[in-house]
Amino acid sequence: MSQTVRSPSLDAKLSTLSEPLRRHVVREVADRTDRTGDALAAGTLVPEANGEHRKSTLVELHHVHLPTLAERGFVEWDADEDAVRRGPAFEGLLSLLDTVADHENDSR
Repeated sequence: MSQTVRSPSLDAKLSTLSEPLRRHVVREVADRTDRTGDALAAGTLVPEANGEHRKSTLVELHHVHLPTLAERGFVEWDADEDAVRRGPAFEGLLSLLDTVADHENDSR
């Protein structure tokens, strides 16, 4: 029997996008992968930073943000291979991120 993937609620999508690092990860995955299933190394998703800030951001990415994105179906994350790819609910989140970004510019 096949399992139906439920689309995350609007609240889950908005909660996901409330974190700047998660918005950054979604944008990077969108810009650097296509729908063929290509994966990115999770470490390459961290915004440019040096030293301790980069280390703490990597820890946060691996222990908070990637698990959240994966649990909600927005990405598929293989922690053993440190690989991230688009998940089954990715396109819906990306569409909302594009809408949010459009309106973000309106408030400036």
